[in-house]
Amino acid sequence: MFTLVYNQTSFSFAEMASFCYPPYSGILHPIDKPFIVCIDVPGEYYDDVETDVYEYIGKGLSGHQRMIRNGNEQIRVHKKEGKDILMFQKKNGLYTFVGVYAYQSHSLDTRCLKDPQREVIVFKLKRISDEYHYSPEISIDSISNKESEL
Repeated sequence: MFTLVYNQTSFSFAEMASFCYPPYSGILHPIDKPFIVCIDVPGEYYDDVETDVYEYIGKGLSGHQRMIRNGNEQIRVHKKEGKDILMFQKKNGLYTFVGVYAYQSHSLDTRCLKDPQREVIVFKLKRISDEYHYSPEISIDSISNKESEL
């Protein structure tokens, strides 16, 4: 068992891949784990943190985003499927844990920096914990707890 701690637990790309999947997209939803991972990359979208409510932009790099099963829909139904949402921020090659969140609502907006006419899904996610305790089926040997540069 290990514990993810707010702004202290960080993963490299390889460590993140061993934790769930290689982080090639912003929403990772491993079917064999009790969580979904959302990765915020500052500067890609207008993601916004208001106290404990995180406005997270959905998955999809081109065209209007839609509520489809391969990512965005997973956030909306996470409670029904018994999964937690773990939020990480990517900075300087590290993925730093910033909390456990729960879906509150979503809306469509035009917040994409590259195409201001593009509709994106904006999820309102409420922080419910600064720690996450996990007992994986296989051990993860290379988790590093470091002070974040955030």
